[in-house]
Amino acid sequence: NQEIMKNSNNIEKIEENEPEIQQEEEKLTLYDTYSPDEIELLFGVVEAETRGCSVEVKQNVVSVIFNRIESPRFSYAVDIKSTVIAPSQFSVVANGSYKTVPITQETIDACEYVFEYGDTAKGAIFFENMKSNIHSGYATYLFNDGKHKFFI
Repeated sequence: NQEIMKNSNNIEKIEENEPEIQQEEEKLTLYDTYSPDEIELLFGVVEAETRGCSVEVKQNVVSVIFNRIESPRFSYAVDIKSTVIAPSQFSVVANGSYKTVPITQETIDACEYVFEYGDTAKGAIFFENMKSNIHSGYATYLFNDGKHKFFI
């Protein structure tokens, strides 16, 4: 009986010293945060801006969109829709091509990746094609990814 008492005391001590198992906080997904219409809009804009590009290029364009939502410089940009349909912001919105491009799995993966893991574009809030010089007069150049130049 004394042996049983001794063992039960040891069990209690072991239980006292065990670290608490912390439950992982459930992360929201792109689909929990935005409406299906906004997600479809995001996919279309990214696809149209990055047709035939690598997933990394796609991630950089997605990052610019999400960076604008977070940036105080874009007070109108409170969600995907208000960010991408603002006048003179995305040429693929102005010309309507975002509505007609077939969405690739790579584009979906790029959007989900940036939403889950964050910015891949070093804080950029502007991008332009490699031949353009629209932003160089008023924005600070950050880098190019071979397809676009990025600015803050």
